[in-house]
Amino acid sequence: MTDVRKAHWERVYRDNRLEAVSWHQASPTLSLELIAASGLGTDARVLDVGGGACRLVDALPDRHLSPQGQVIIAAFAPDGPDRCSNLPVVRYSAETLAETLGEKFRLFETRAERHRTPSGASQSFLYHRFCRR
Repeated sequence: MTDVRKAHWERVYRDNRLEAVSWHQASPTLSLELIAASGLGTDARVLDVGGGACRLVDALPDRHLSPQGQVIIAAFAPDGPDRCSNLPVVRYSAETLAETLGEKFRLFETRAERHRTPSGASQSFLYHRFCRR
């Protein structure tokens, strides 16, 4: 991460309450549903990439997980915002994300979510569950 981006995110977290940032969710419901759908057991390792101050790690001890080589990736949908916290974003469809990941991963499912930000804006996300081949 560049020093400029690092300073940007440190400023965002310093100057805003967690509940006020646009990506805040009181509960990571869709992520937990996708983890449950993977059939993993309680000894699985889960990596929460780019979670920021996400509450997913707090909810995992109550879930059943086991190693199966699966990954869940949430990304802005093709009709999602152009920017997040004043930074440009990359938007993905299921097809473009699968292409980005390459042949080593097979797409199991994709689910759409309309996230309501604390300011009342609606943002379109897609959650994708992949399995490593």
